[in-house]
Amino acid sequence: HSFRDQRENQMDLAHYLISQKDFLAALETLTQLEIWPDVAKPGRIEYLKAEAYYGLGNLELAEKYYLQSYEKDPDYFWCVADLALFYANSTKPMAIRLELTAPLRKRLRADFSEHKDFQRYSAKLEKKLGLMSLSNL
Repeated sequence: HSFRDQRENQMDLAHYLISQKDFLAALETLTQLEIWPDVAKPGRIEYLKAEAYYGLGNLELAEKYYLQSYEKDPDYFWCVADLALFYANSTKPMAIRLELTAPLRKRLRADFSEHKDFQRYSAKLEKKLGLMSLSNL
C-alpha cells in the first residue's frame, strides 16, 4: 500500500507540475512512474505526457501520446475532449480539422453529454471549428 500511495502521489505531482507549466519536471516524474506496473488507470500516464509535450510545443509527441491514451481508454473524457481540441487547434486546413475531430465530437455527444465539463468543451470546439453547438450536430 505504501508503494501504491507513493506512486499515486507522483501522479498527482505530475498533474500539478503540468498545471504550473513545469512540463520538463512533469515528464521526468512520469518517466519514473512508467517503471512501475499498474501505477494508474490505463492511458493516464500517456494523457499527461501528451499534455506536457503539447505545453512544450512538441505537437508530434503530443499527438502520439494523446492517441496512445485514447487507444488504452477511449472512455476517458479528458483524453477524448483534449484530443478533439488538439485537432481543432491545429494549423491544418479546416476540412482536415473537421475530419479529424468528427469521430471525437460524435463520441463526446454520444457518451459524455452529461459530463460536467461537456458544455464548456463543446463551446471551445464549436468556436474553433465555426460550428453550431455539439449538442445540435
